[in-house]
Amino acid sequence: MKLRFALLVLSTLPAWLRAESIQIVSPDTAQTYSFSTIAHKKLLWDDAKQSLQAIITFTNAPYADKDQPKVEEFFSFRFPGVTYDSKSRTFFAKGEKNQRIPVAVWKDGVVSDWIEPGSNAQVFVLKRNGKVEVILAATTKDLKNTSGVRWVERSSGWSLQNLLFSRD
Repeated sequence: MKLRFALLVLSTLPAWLRAESIQIVSPDTAQTYSFSTIAHKKLLWDDAKQSLQAIITFTNAPYADKDQPKVEEFFSFRFPGVTYDSKSRTFFAKGEKNQRIPVAVWKDGVVSDWIEPGSNAQVFVLKRNGKVEVILAATTKDLKNTSGVRWVERSSGWSLQNLLFSRD
């Protein structure tokens, strides 16, 4: 919990000083291998349920061998309160002052379209000893994220991943 709060504060602190922000904690959690990593991730709009979801597949592939075969686990995390505006092809959430904050946009592709977090948003995938929580954070101001990183994966605790690779 401390890590989740610290990540949110540090990542959006400059924007918080000037703008309204939102953090949507998915009510869904998952349990996976402590040493797994993200293999695939995407945002998906469920039109029937009017719900934005993060679809994440975790894998143990970096650690798989003949004794421990490769495993992939698929999980879905909902972000309640997100609405879709079909004219602008933008997904919005309401901030504390009831201001609409863009959180994601539809992108056109050659083969198919996809949804990606907006330039002012990030999806945090937080994992502690295999327990996964997902948070969508956004602000009304552009984050000036020059690296273009919209998905942030963080592990904490005594997982094999943290012993091998320092991510903080």
